[in-house]
Parts: sequence; structure tokens; C-alpha cells
Amino acid sequence: MIITLQQTLHGYQNGHQVLASSIPIGEEGNKVLLFQSDLSGTLINANFESYITGYPLASESLYAFARTWYASEMRRPGCVWTQTLLIRYPDLGKIPDLLALVKLFERPIVNEYDKYNSEIEVEFNSLLRSSENISNREINNSIYQILYENSGVPIIIPASSPNEYENEIINLWSNQWPRLRRNFFFCSGALNLKSLNNRLFDLQIIPEESLKSVSRSETEILIYHKNDPIHDWVKILHTSKKNDLRKFLWNFGSDIDGFRKNYIPLIKLYHLIYFEKDFHEVNSLIQTNFSNPKQGKNIKSKIYTEDSLIDYPESEKEIVKYLLFAPDLDYLDGITLNIERRLINLLQNGKIQLEELLSMIFDCPSGRISNHLWDEIELPDNLILDLLARNYATALPLILRSENIVYSETIWRLPHQQQRDLFFQFLQHNLIRDWPRLIKVILEVGSELIFELYWKNNDLVFNSSLEWYNQGKATQQFTAGWKDFITKEKDQQFIKWLRTNERRIHSKMFALIFDNLASRKILTLGFSHNTWLTAYKKLKLTEYRGNVEYIASLLLTIGFNNDIANSEWLVSVTFQDVYVFAENLQLGQHNWNIIPKDFEENMDNDDWGIIETLVNILKFKPKKQYQVESWDYCENLIRTFCNKTIKNNWNPGAFLSTLKEPKLFYRAAAYCVTFKKGRQLTMKIIRHIENRQIQFEPFQYQYLRKIKKLS
Repeated sequence: MIITLQQTLHGYQNGHQVLASSIPIGEEGNKVLLFQSDLSGTLINANFESYITGYPLASESLYAFARTWYASEMRRPGCVWTQTLLIRYPDLGKIPDLLALVKLFERPIVNEYDKYNSEIEVEFNSLLRSSENISNREINNSIYQILYENSGVPIIIPASSPNEYENEIINLWSNQWPRLRRNFFFCSGALNLKSLNNRLFDLQIIPEESLKSVSRSETEILIYHKNDPIHDWVKILHTSKKNDLRKFLWNFGSDIDGFRKNYIPLIKLYHLIYFEKDFHEVNSLIQTNFSNPKQGKNIKSKIYTEDSLIDYPESEKEIVKYLLFAPDLDYLDGITLNIERRLINLLQNGKIQLEELLSMIFDCPSGRISNHLWDEIELPDNLILDLLARNYATALPLILRSENIVYSETIWRLPHQQQRDLFFQFLQHNLIRDWPRLIKVILEVGSELIFELYWKNNDLVFNSSLEWYNQGKATQQFTAGWKDFITKEKDQQFIKWLRTNERRIHSKMFALIFDNLASRKILTLGFSHNTWLTAYKKLKLTEYRGNVEYIASLLLTIGFNNDIANSEWLVSVTFQDVYVFAENLQLGQHNWNIIPKDFEENMDNDDWGIIETLVNILKFKPKKQYQVESWDYCENLIRTFCNKTIKNNWNPGAFLSTLKEPKLFYRAAAYCVTFKKGRQLTMKIIRHIENRQIQFEPFQYQYLRKIKKLS
């Protein structure tokens, strides 16, 4: 590959001036060349008699690479020769190793300047032929680190002569991509700090003896120190093939500003892409360092598109997921990402399942995916439902394609207004073919849409609801609103259903009755004593958490009212529980008020002598009614029970069954002997016992025999 270089020569001839040039240079360019080609300081340093300088000649779109020699043959002190090679910007990137340019410099001879008026043609090897690694001698670790890790600050290297670091600087320049090469300012022999257009050169070698004066300068600079610890990014240079790395820098540095700050990110990207293969680290670097969408479009298009340089089994999936979920993709503006097509490809290639695809689509920010994607995908019902929960508006047309979706719980867990809209859509499209099934689903999920169903099909919905609840499953519960509607607003319809289905009512339904139906309504249900007994026993067995005191009091009241056959047996089961509640002060005034009382005075004053004899022997003296306090629920319960037994002519066996606890029995028997009908009851009970007509406890018979002997 042949590259044509231009050149100029500057030196002393009645003052420092241009002595030869292979091309015409504009006025501005000539001023820059004239100034930069002169001696770099005011005083000559014997060890700095020759040095190199590099800087852009922006007005001519050329890069100036020059060597300066001290012109000791001139009579005037401080004269120099400077040969400047002028390289076109496009050609600067075609030269693999810029060190090859050094041999083109030739110290001039006085008055022999014609050859500097000619351009130079040079043949270079292709950049891509070599596969060798960057050698250690090409890289000064400390210079790389201080130069690129402090990108906005000029770096000053104290040295005994330019030769100490000259080749290292040219190799460093060679390892830059073209845009950075042409923006790099350096000088290996700065007798004073060099600058161009008020910009200090990036890298300057100064005489060691100038260090103190430079350090006192107010200008912000950094002084180079040898043997700093090697950082990881510098190690990448040592392990990389020279031309592979340069090819990467050339390709992807082409649309990245030629600033030192961009060097380390590109080196790290090279390593992460080809060796670490870590998309998330690559993305973090790009997002942090090239957030401007105009910067790094080439590398962005090779990382975030389908033919990504990040290539490992899950890389495409990871990249697409990132593109879907990233909150901000402004830094990728102008890059054609084709997210939808790539999602379809991932699905078709088995890299993602349909469920995962949907999850990705609907969890991502709005606007990333268009509705046209659904034309490419066939969705089963369960995935349409998942779609519905995530994006109602998008899923609505898909839902109306399937009749079975009507009966999905997912539908009826949506916000109420969406449920309502769907319900009327289903009605309009005649998709509700199985009302009992739909009612069951609505109840299962606890949706208030049950009211909308009721207004459309009230009797079916009402009765189906009760049938569903009566199955007795703990998980099947009415909503608070529907429960109140059934048991309060529609209590007569509820009662009608209860009476019709009395023999198969579940204990859970009884709990609903006791917890919600008014007590006066319960008292009129007219259930048999067996129904109530079964309900009461089941509720106690199921660890019912409601007001058991209330239920016991209510059932005792039903028994005391004697409106149903065999009501005494209902009393026999509930009386002792109510008595214990009263004894333990757990009954409560409200429950006490429900229970009917029978407090009429029964004691026979004419037979008081007999009564006193009986009481003295039985060691128990009953009070007269006026002596019984209203708060003494236990005594009043005993007396009411005894009076109800007598008045209702209840089975004597029920009397003994009710009073199986000795203390209760003794109190009831002692009370009965105080009046004639009570004593008659005791005699009746004794006869039934002796005739083996009823069951009894031994202590009951012994006590009754004692009463009989005294009578």
C-alpha cells in the first residue's frame, strides 16, 4: 500500500522561515508551522538537540509530524532545522506503525533544500497482515496509565534526553485509532511547555532540570512517575494481538470522538466482547461512556442488533430482554433494533417459551412493542388470560375469540369495572352458555359481579349461590355484600330455601343463619328438633368461631317456646351449656333477654311444714320467688325449666337428661318439692324410673327416693 506524504522544511535564513514545501500551505497553516517548527524554548539544552513533535494542522486537514535539530552550524545561536511530514487525515489511519515515519526524517544541509520541495511516496504493509501480540517493549505501562486515566490533563515526562522515551511515545501514538491519532499533541523535547491555540500538548518530554520551574507553573499538569502499579486495562494491551486490537479500534473508533477519555472504554470493550463475552458489562460501559446517541453508532449497532458481536448461547435473549426493560434507550436512538422480529425468532428457535415471551412483553415499558406482534403469535387461552391481567385493552379482542375464557377465574379477578365491561361483552356476543358454571366461578373468586348476574337471572343465581355455599367447603365464602343481600335484603327468599332444604343443610349454612339472620326470623323457621340438634352438635364439633352463647340461648328459647314437637329434647342438649355460660358470667344481657322466663310463685304456703321438713332433710332451702335476684340467671333458669317441663307435660326422661350434672339436678329437685305440681312431677319421674320407662343416673334415683320417703 503506497501513501503519499507532503513535507516542509523550516530553518534560519534572515530569520526563522519556511525553506521548502512540497505543497502550498494557507496563511493560517503557515503561521502554525512557523511557530511550532522553531526552537521549543528560549535556552538550548545540549541533551535535547533533536526531538520530534506531533500535532494536527486543522486548517489544512493534515497532521504534522516533525523532527527538529539544533542548527549548530549557523552563526546565530538558537537556530534550528525542522522537517515536517504532512499526512492527510485519511492516510493517518492507513499506516500500521508510525515509527516507520521516523526513518523519513533527514537532517538538512545548508542551502541544499530542493528535495524537501518534493512529496514522499512510502509503501507500508497492510494493517491486517500481522498476528503478533503487542510486545512489552512497545508499551510503557506507566505512561499509558497516566495519559489515559487523566484524559483532560497534560502529562509531563522529565527525562535526560528525548531518546529515552521517543520510541515509546510513537508506539503509543500508533496504538491509537485514526481520530485519536490526528487529535494527539506530543513533543519529545519541550524546552518550555508547548501549546497550540491555548491548548497544552497532551504529552511532553522536558529536561529533568526544567522540572522545578514547570512544577511551579499555575497550569494544571501531571508529572509522570515510573513503575506505578499496572492496572487491569493496561494488561489487556499485553495480551492482545496487535492488529486485532487495532482493527477493533479502527472500526469502532471511527464515529467516536478522538479524545483520550475514550481510549480506556474502547480497550475494555474489546476485551469484554471477545474474551469475557459479558453483555451487561459491555452495555454498562457503552451507556456510561457513549450516552450521546451520535457517539459510537458503529459499536452500538454491533452490540444491540441481531448480528451482535456478543455471541454466547443466551446472549440474544439477554440483549432483547434488556432492550425491552431498560427504562431509557435514548442513547441507542438511530439504531434499528427490530425487537419484535427478534422476539418472534427467539420463540421460533425455542430460546424462550410463549409464557416467558408474554411476561417479557407486558412487563416492559409501554411503547416498546406494537399490537402487530399478536398477528404473528397464536395464543392459547391461558396465555390470553395472562395477557389480559397485564394489558386489558390489548387483550380484549383476543378474549372474545374463545368461549371457554368466560369461565376462567382470571377474568373475574380483574378490577370490577373491567369485569362488568367483559360481562356485557360476553352477553352481547352470546358467549355465556352455561350459567351455573359461570355463577360458580364468580362465587369462587369472590367477585361482586354476582349482583350483575342476579339482576339478569335472579332465581337461578340466588339458589345456585346457596347450593354452592351449602357444599360446606371452608374456602367457599360469600363476599360481605352478597351475604348481607341474601340474609337481610332477601331474607324471605333465603328462609324459603332453608325450609325447602332443611334435611340437607350443612353446618356451615347454619353458621350463616345464626351469624346473619335476625333472631326473630330464626325462631320462626320451624325446623324439627332433630335439625336444630344436629346443627348445634356439628357447629360445636367444627370449632365454630361465632357466638356459641347466642346460639345455645336461641335454641334453648326454641325449646322453651314448645312450638315444635319434642322440643324438650332440644332443651336437654342446650340447657346445661346456657347454665354454664350464666354461671361463668359469659351469657350476656342480650342473650338472657332472648330466653323466655317462667317466674310465677309456685310455693304452697299451706304445706310449708311438709316443705320445711323436706328441705331440712335435703339440706337445701329454696328461696321464694321474690327472694330470687334478677341477676341470678342460674336460679331463674332452673325454675323456668321446671315450670316449662310441668306446663308442657314434657317427657320425664328429658328432665333427667337435661339435669345430668348433680348440682343442677339437686337444685331443680329441691325447687320442685316446694310446690304441689313440682312434687307431682317428682313422683311421676319416680314411677317412670321404677317402671323402667326412662333412663336415669343412679344419683338421681337415690335423691328422688329420699324425697318419696319423706313425702
